[in-house]
Amino acid sequence: MREKLRLGDILLKEKIIDEEKLNKALSIQKITNKRLGKIIVELELATEDRICDALANQLNIPKVSLKDREFTLFEKKLTLIIKKKRVLPLSKNNNTLVLAMIDPLDVITIDDIRRMTGCLVKPVIATESEMDEAIKRYEEREIATEVLQKQGERLSQFVSDITKKELKPFSIDAKIFLEATKAMTSPIGRDIELEDILGDVLVRKGVITQSQLDIAKEQRRERKLGDVLVELRFVQKGKILSELTNILFKI
Repeated sequence: MREKLRLGDILLKEKIIDEEKLNKALSIQKITNKRLGKIIVELELATEDRICDALANQLNIPKVSLKDREFTLFEKKLTLIIKKKRVLPLSKNNNTLVLAMIDPLDVITIDDIRRMTGCLVKPVIATESEMDEAIKRYEEREIATEVLQKQGERLSQFVSDITKKELKPFSIDAKIFLEATKAMTSPIGRDIELEDILGDVLVRKGVITQSQLDIAKEQRRERKLGDVLVELRFVQKGKILSELTNILFKI
């Protein structure tokens, strides 16, 4: 049944557009090969939300918002289809996978993901602009995760190599190395003693001044030292991570 449905027919049935406007959009589609929904939005014949609402109503599927939503990273083969087909798995309950789509009429993609995951795929609909932003966030998280994994591998090897060398048991460098290594999963620090050590490292490496560190310590209270340094605009959060990573690999 769903395979016979077309977006144009749904929009006509919902009285979103008329035959004349639909034919105009279809003629443009033949030339540009763009999605019909995108053409209709570009021609200002309907908004993304109205098209989504019409599809949700006629297909009896939920409409979802992807704003500020966090996503689980998936294996590579599923990530590729996510980017290519612009879909996003939202949740999995037992053997049912909830899949956000901008085109829930795309039964080929639904079947591909069903075969790939072995799950029953339940499509839900989202606007194209929200999907684009969500996939961008997904890709950014994927890149960040890969970078952290590579850093973790390098750090693991570095720790293995450095512990084979002789460090003076109570030297400042030895203590900084050991404490900074423990802090790599949360480079801004997890306790007062560790935060103070990392603060001294940032001063020592010229990332912040001693007076800036003193001011941040006074205003710290229950907050992390790094968060206070960032709030006071003494340093950017990314700079803290970057410098501590560089320190680890250069000691």
